[in-house]
Amino acid sequence: MRTSPRLVYVVTHPISASLLLRGQLAHMAARGFDVTVVSAPGPDLDEVRQREGVRAIEVPMRRDISAGRDAVSLVRLGRALATLRPDIVNASTTKGGLLGMMASRTLRVPVRIYLLRGLRGETTTGSTRSILRATEKVAVACAHEVVCVSESLRTRFVEEGYAREKKTRVLGAGSSNGVDVGRFSPASVEARRAARVEIGIPIDAFVVGFVGRLVDDKGVGDLLGAFDGIRSKRNAWLLVVGHEPTMTELALGLAGPEAVNTDAAERISAKFPTSAMAVLRLNGSWTDLELGSAQLADFHVPR
Repeated sequence: MRTSPRLVYVVTHPISASLLLRGQLAHMAARGFDVTVVSAPGPDLDEVRQREGVRAIEVPMRRDISAGRDAVSLVRLGRALATLRPDIVNASTTKGGLLGMMASRTLRVPVRIYLLRGLRGETTTGSTRSILRATEKVAVACAHEVVCVSESLRTRFVEEGYAREKKTRVLGAGSSNGVDVGRFSPASVEARRAARVEIGIPIDAFVVGFVGRLVDDKGVGDLLGAFDGIRSKRNAWLLVVGHEPTMTELALGLAGPEAVNTDAAERISAKFPTSAMAVLRLNGSWTDLELGSAQLADFHVPR
């Protein structure tokens, strides 16, 4: 007879399991829960299994909309949950949240939590927006409770008619997974100066950093427009941090063939870690950035 409550996390991509659930899985296991994480396959999922010491199950899922593939994923996820027989399902990210809630509702999982990290449909239009609105409402209908990562997100979610206020909540002041104050504590002045020297950024330059997938949904166009406004008034540098599979092709594609740091290009081709930074220089407006228009100046991997 099982004595520990079984908790299953469902996310779409293994990088989400690795970054967004970092430490939380092991924490819950240490508190007596039988923890499993379900996501699409990938090396990041293997890392999560070893680092967190929890069970990890692969179920192919993709971010893009495909009725056929999504139906297959739903069936496979349902089979996995039927085998696990969880007491609690915590599902998040757009596709993982939808399929996780649908499968757990079908199996009548006792506690179903939809963790809302953002609104995927905000930057879409037309039929895609309508589909995403509908799927968001399905996820909400299947959940017992919707946990929003911020008060502003909760307010927007309720105002847009996705859920009633009484079905939503924010934990504390709002967060996805808390903040590791040790990892993200400000570096010393000496460390910051050394990092600038290593990357090739002037000591007195104003630095704008972006961390996320390089897609329209993340507001990259707004970022470039805002950066142009800053750059017109002061010496400013833009550092973009993303993750594969887009970063290698993007960094090398933006660099013109005659303006490439060969050593940096070779290192990027070999491996582009999630925390790495490719340094690009551009003459002119960043809103005019296009393939082959920039200069690859350097490639930096934090130690």
